[in-house]
This record gives sequence, C-alpha cells and structure tokens, in this order.
Amino acid sequence: MPDQTVGNNCHLRNHSDIIDYNVTGDDKQSVNNPIRDDISISLSVTSLRTESSDTTKESNESTFCRICHQNENPDIGNSEMISPCNCMGSMANVHHQCLQRWASVASTSCCDICGFTYSSHKTYPTFFKYMRAVISSREFTVELVITTLMVISTPLIIMATILSSLVNYSDQHSMKALVYSLWAITIFSWVLYSIMLLCTIRYINKSFHEWREKNISIELVLNTSDDNAVP
Repeated sequence: MPDQTVGNNCHLRNHSDIIDYNVTGDDKQSVNNPIRDDISISLSVTSLRTESSDTTKESNESTFCRICHQNENPDIGNSEMISPCNCMGSMANVHHQCLQRWASVASTSCCDICGFTYSSHKTYPTFFKYMRAVISSREFTVELVITTLMVISTPLIIMATILSSLVNYSDQHSMKALVYSLWAITIFSWVLYSIMLLCTIRYINKSFHEWREKNISIELVLNTSDDNAVP
C-alpha cells in the first residue's frame, strides 16, 4: 500500500507538471507571437479607414449643386462649391461656374429662392449687335419695310417743298390755287412723315431695349474665400 500511494502521488505530480507546463507554454506563445498582434492592429486600422472613407463618401454625396444636382460636374472647369446667398440646407450649395451660367442665361443677379442680390458687373450689347441680330431674324421684314418707306418719302417731301417754294415766288397772282394746293400737300406730307418717323423711332427704341435686357452679359463677383467654400 505505501508503494501504491507513493506511485499515485508521483503520477499526480507528473500530471500536474504537464498541465502547468502546457498552460505556461500557451501563455508564452501568446505573448511571444508578434505576427498575431500585427495582424490585429492592421485589421483595426483598415476598419477605421473604411469607416472614415464611407463617412466621407456619404458626406460628399449629401452635398450637391442645386443647379446641376451633382457633386462634381465634368462639364465645368472649377468644381468648387460655395454658399453665396442666404439659402439654407441643400439649396445653399452651388458650383461657381453653374451659378455664373445661370445668371447669364436668366439675365439677373438676384437669387430666385431667397432674393439675395449678388455683386455683379453688367455689360449691355451695342446697337450694332442689335441690328445684326435683327437682320438675321424674322423681324427684319418689318424693319426693312419701315426703312424703305422712310427712304422713299424723305426725298419726295423735300422735292415737294422746293417745288412749292418755286411756284410761290414765280407767280403769286395767277397760280394761287396751285400754290395753296402744293403747300397743303407739302404740309400734310410733313405731318405724316413726322408721325411715321416718331413711331419708327419709338418702335426701334423699344425693340432695342427689350433685346438688350434679354441679352445682357452678367459677370458675378462672388466671394470664394474659405468662409463661403463648401468642403
């Protein structure tokens, strides 16, 4: 019996040593394994970068131009977005070039949403550009008829005036009826000519101003500082 007890104690002692040795070996392997630690750190960094990239992407997608409805427009050179007026939320962001195009097409320097007036330089087209535009349009027929009538009637009225003066000074007693008739025709012609000339000038002036307002060139002067730039 004593020998058996001693043998069992030795067996348990050896088994305990094996367990202690195995546990100690796993701990040492966990502590002395830098590859596993590097992989864990790398996975953590990759996860953080992915989350940051997704957040940035969502932020960029939520910010879009209110005119072209895009974050980046390849058709324009400067894709920087700004907030130049008092609009709030998603309507506050707009590309600089998109806003410039809109102002030129709409011929206005005021925001159509909040009514803010942008600083701008206005350039009006000249009368010669208007005439070239009229010649190439359908309204040229009306302009041509009016101009032709003016060209024909002007020398006729001048000739009638000269003729009336000559007849009046040549024989004032024998041709009084003819002189009065010529002067009456001359005066009536001048009245008609003056009315037609006045109407023509008013028509051309009104048409020119309407065309000039529609074809005005507006260059916006916007503050593109960091305070108004949209990230």
